[in-house]
Amino acid sequence: MMMSYVRMMMMACHVMKAVFLKIVDGPLAQVHIFMVANTPFFRAVAKYLQNLLEDEAVHGRKVLSMDSLLARKTRKEASRMFFETLVLKTRDYIHVEQVKPFANICIKAGAKLMKSDF
Repeated sequence: MMMSYVRMMMMACHVMKAVFLKIVDGPLAQVHIFMVANTPFFRAVAKYLQNLLEDEAVHGRKVLSMDSLLARKTRKEASRMFFETLVLKTRDYIHVEQVKPFANICIKAGAKLMKSDF
C-alpha cells in the first residue's frame, strides 16, 4: 500500500513542481523561500539528509532514492518530506534527478548541504 502512495507522490511531482515554481516566481519569492527554509522541520530534514548522504558516501554511494526515504513513512511524513525536498532543491542544498516521468527520484548532496551546520 505504501508503494502505491510513493508512486502517486512521484506522479504529482511534475504538477507540484510547476505550481511551486509559479508561486515562488513572484516578487516575494526570496522572502517566502527564506521563511520556509528557516523552519525547524526544514532544518531537521536537511540534517537527516546530510547524515544519510554522509553514510552513503562512506559506502561509496552518492545517491539516495526517494523510494527508500519514503518507505515506512506515514502519508503526512511522506508529504512533508517530499515538500522539504523541493525546498532543499530550490535553495541549492541538494540535486534531484528523475530520468522519466513516474520514475524514481534520485537525490544527490550539493556542496551547500555538506558545508552547512543545521
